[in-house]
Amino acid sequence: MNQRAKGHNFERKIAKFLREKIGHDRCRSTRSSSRMLDACGIDLVGTNALFQCKAGYERRRIRFEEEYDYIKERLNQNFPKDHKIQNYPVIVICEIDVGQGNKRGPQHTQVTMTLEDFGNLMTGVQQEILDIL
Repeated sequence: MNQRAKGHNFERKIAKFLREKIGHDRCRSTRSSSRMLDACGIDLVGTNALFQCKAGYERRRIRFEEEYDYIKERLNQNFPKDHKIQNYPVIVICEIDVGQGNKRGPQHTQVTMTLEDFGNLMTGVQQEILDIL
């Protein structure tokens, strides 16, 4: 399978995960729904975050800061500074290639975001944790 097909399949896999497990029923690939967002480096729409999906990396991992800067730069070119999309968290999901014949485990699909975005995400979860204790 070529890299392009691998990437598209991974986008569909993550979109399905977000629809079925997280409840983002409208999640779709930007390739089919928004050329402008696709040009900004965003792979999925219909969620409350800006997702970039990467598949097929082996030893050399993606550089989150480069993906983040690229997305932010393109958003600034295509959307006003006060547009709500500018405040959405940037999340990069990377599926590591484990090699032929090896089984992929949960540790081979990784999610990366800024600490600030992570803190904002966890703020909503904190009360649920306190309620359990």
